[in-house]
Amino acid sequence: MRRLFVLVSFTALNLCCYAQKVLQFANATTQQFITVKVGNRVAILYKGYLGQVEFVRETVTEITDSTIVVGTNYAEQFPSLVGKPGKNNKLTYKVIRIQDIVGFRKIGLGRQLGKLVVSAAGIVGSFYFLRGVYKSNLSNASTFFISMGTGFCLLAINSILFPENIKYYFAEGWSVQVVPYF
Repeated sequence: MRRLFVLVSFTALNLCCYAQKVLQFANATTQQFITVKVGNRVAILYKGYLGQVEFVRETVTEITDSTIVVGTNYAEQFPSLVGKPGKNNKLTYKVIRIQDIVGFRKIGLGRQLGKLVVSAAGIVGSFYFLRGVYKSNLSNASTFFISMGTGFCLLAINSILFPENIKYYFAEGWSVQVVPYF
């Protein structure tokens, strides 16, 4: 019986230590709760190394007791992709202290799929719209500027319908805590 108790205690302790963690954002005044798990896409506004405010929009890859990791570190697997130190790399990998977060927005799957559907519909629609333009006797510069205008309109529609800017700020009463998730 004693061995069974030790085994159950050790298993429970092991599960608690290796349980996946989630970020639980809460606003006490409005009674709103937002949970961010590993794999969710988020937009985070945080205080950087020297106190400057920085913005990142990326997928959460790890949550610890005091930090959140967004993006993937490709430096170890593919050093040729990262480039030389000091260069502006397009790959985003950030380790953010949870206490430095100033604002956030959870970007749901519906928002991402909506952007994809609107973009695909815009591409198909612009193909049929511009097919008549290209067959007409317009100059190359005119057709180029019409194509650019169509692309910018599509980009503007996507940014208006599906914004990915910061929605919730900690100054408005939001708080965050790390919660184990079984």
